[in-house]
Amino acid sequence: MMIVVLADNQRKNFDYVTALFEEESYLYARNDLADKIQKNNFSLENQRINIGTYSSEIMYQLIDVDKINNIKLYDGWHVESGLLLVLAGTHLSFLPTHLIENNQFQQQVVALQPKKWHFKSQFSLVLKNHQRSLSPAALAFHNCLMNLQNG
Repeated sequence: MMIVVLADNQRKNFDYVTALFEEESYLYARNDLADKIQKNNFSLENQRINIGTYSSEIMYQLIDVDKINNIKLYDGWHVESGLLLVLAGTHLSFLPTHLIENNQFQQQVVALQPKKWHFKSQFSLVLKNHQRSLSPAALAFHNCLMNLQNG
């Protein structure tokens, strides 16, 4: 049993897939860097952007990489390390809202053009085999997740 974000072509690899929750991610910068980018008409030229993993394709499309000169992309998107790079002021990174809100980083970072540079991820519970193959503990965990989702 795993909780994952699946591409459409990956669904066929699992006997059981059920949507659990949706998460939004935005392109964040530290406040001072965000001010500079905003004053420069939101140009991402000369910026270091942490990008990658399951969402790399959508990230490339959102920031329109092919049209930006001298952009430095780093394919190491891990949300916690991305947050540290943003807080250091050295990089921009797409970060999920729960990471910013739950850890109260709203005072330190800003979402850049939130209507333009954001995407949603659907997290699903997946099983390689049928539900009947779960151990009693795994089945109890599965049932707790389903109860949370439904209620």
